[in-house]
Amino acid sequence: MNSAHLYRNQWPLIHGPIWVAALLLFLFLANRWMPMPPQSITISTGPLGGMYQQYGLKYAQALKTHDIDVRVVESAGTGQNLQRLSDPKADVQAAFVQGGYAYGESSAALTENLETIAQIDVEPVMLLTRIKDLDSLQALRGMRVAIGPVGSGSRMVALRMLEQVRLDPKDLILSNTSLQESASALRDGKLDAMIFVAPPSAPAIRTLLQSPGIHLAALRRSSALIERMPYLDTRFISAGSLNAAANQPPQDLYVLSTVASLVVRGDLHPMVKRVLTDAALELHSGNGVLHRAGEFPHLKRVDFPSSPQARDVLRNGLPWIESTLSLQWAQWAYRLLLIGLPLALVALMLSRVMPAYLRWLMESNINRWYGELKYIENDLKSSQPGGLEIARFRTRLRVIETNVTRFEAPRSFMQRMYVLKHHVQFVKNQLTSSYGR
Repeated sequence: MNSAHLYRNQWPLIHGPIWVAALLLFLFLANRWMPMPPQSITISTGPLGGMYQQYGLKYAQALKTHDIDVRVVESAGTGQNLQRLSDPKADVQAAFVQGGYAYGESSAALTENLETIAQIDVEPVMLLTRIKDLDSLQALRGMRVAIGPVGSGSRMVALRMLEQVRLDPKDLILSNTSLQESASALRDGKLDAMIFVAPPSAPAIRTLLQSPGIHLAALRRSSALIERMPYLDTRFISAGSLNAAANQPPQDLYVLSTVASLVVRGDLHPMVKRVLTDAALELHSGNGVLHRAGEFPHLKRVDFPSSPQARDVLRNGLPWIESTLSLQWAQWAYRLLLIGLPLALVALMLSRVMPAYLRWLMESNINRWYGELKYIENDLKSSQPGGLEIARFRTRLRVIETNVTRFEAPRSFMQRMYVLKHHVQFVKNQLTSSYGR
């Protein structure tokens, strides 16, 4: 296929293939490097009626503005949440995790490929008891104590605290009931105490603080526990701040606490990580009983590596395009801007360069034929060629004439080709008149 034919059929043979190739390459690169965000995700929360479940419902409402459906599933607690996140078959992309649960975790499979979106709230270790003035864990020896179901973060913290004060689980009568069941049992006198990691705003905790005969214990020598359990901290609770009517607590005290985090799978779509962080900013930036406004969300002392997308949003906010458009349309905008526009510019350049190159080739051929004719004319004028040279001139003229005749000249070359054909005929006539046939 010669250059003249290509030049005469630019759209079907040059422009069309270039733009089709650009479109196919755009679709390949977009799907390979900028896949579309999922339209739904699953968040594993906690027991029915707990704060984690309430958080999950709030996140589901917040992500609706970005056209993402959130399925909120209950769990036994942090342990089951981490197992679901670590198991691809569980189809869980995000979960709430209690701080310190993975501290010293020996199973790498449980914690690999997880990222922290943000730490979102304070979770105090609530030691509620029917024993007034109880101020040490050792005093619980032989008592009926609820520490939460197997797999819950409350149970993990309680067992580690008991271990630090040399209390074996068999030294107590432990109950594995849920927060609601434990609260009912404590009110009814079926339990002596309960250790749960839960905010004072949790319905079961709030009900207990309003119940007569139930006391919130303040542990002495809590600093020693913090040294051995560095994921714990102390929080100040002023007298009457939890329940002014019942004057709970009756005096100022410090309680041990940890933090709740929103954790996701590392392979979750980056845009979903950003909108989850934006939702965390919206839902958790206010003040609480145990923290000031603006303290949360943050990424300090996280159990899992912090998400780069979360750091960007916490520092700079959600990108304008993602806050304005749904994630699907925002991703198409990114695709067009970052992949489509460069490819379009390359395709446009090729669409300009290829015809120009073909035109240059055709002009080079025409100029070469003109040059050869001029060479023959000069030889005929400057010397008396012999028979072999004349035969060579005739052969070359036939080749030039054949090439010119076969040349499918575009419309813009018609005039030059017309002159070239006459020039070939002129040289042939000159050679015939001087040297015969």
